[in-house]
Amino acid sequence: MQFVIVLDGEQRSRIGEIYARAYALYRSSEGRLGNVGNGDAERNAQQQRTAGSADFLGEHMGHAPALVLACCRGRADQDPAAHTALLGSVLPGTWSFMLAARLHGLGTCWTTVGMLLESELAEVVGIRLDRVTIGCLTHA
Repeated sequence: MQFVIVLDGEQRSRIGEIYARAYALYRSSEGRLGNVGNGDAERNAQQQRTAGSADFLGEHMGHAPALVLACCRGRADQDPAAHTALLGSVLPGTWSFMLAARLHGLGTCWTTVGMLLESELAEVVGIRLDRVTIGCLTHA
């Protein structure tokens, strides 16, 4: 597992634009993001807050001072079990990164929505997708 830490303002801005487009794709296809739909007002209110937070991230991802792409070596696009195993190697390291950031007073947010446009994210920072899978994007 490796982290690609993006500090360059232009690259962060480009990643933010890509993320916003990926989020718009996700938002338009995910009917439950804003409403649980089961008549439970409390759960629906919580879901509305979650959706609002996700909307904010979609609009402001590129404004974070640092963006972090958690990556693993290899590709397994045609094999769901192997893909899960590859991404499973990203989880512990990213979680540890997020905990360490919190210890230093930095908030983070784990998201995989950007992977809808993984090839565009990879192009911004020069990741070779024939050798690497981007598992998630976070910010600090």
